[in-house]
Amino acid sequence: MDVRMLIMGLLAGAAAAAVFLAGLWWTARRLPHAGNVAALFIASFVVRMGAVLAVFWLLARSGEWEALAAGLVGFTLVRIAAVRQVRAGAGKDAL
Repeated sequence: MDVRMLIMGLLAGAAAAAVFLAGLWWTARRLPHAGNVAALFIASFVVRMGAVLAVFWLLARSGEWEALAAGLVGFTLVRIAAVRQVRAGAGKDAL
């Protein structure tokens, strides 16, 4: 296993999570003003999932299961960081 593939997998997973969560944030901010809420929600979900699945498909096609596992770790770490950031911000707004 090449260390570069692990780093690339980790970064790819982190980037996929960032794109997914940024898209989710964008969608959540626009839902109250959307004319067709269901269409916006579904379209956003399809685009976000397509992007994430494309990244993990590419990692899987590399033939290195370790790169795929690193991608999952990167995705999870960014998700955890984002949830903590949002919770910290929500606590400040509640006061």
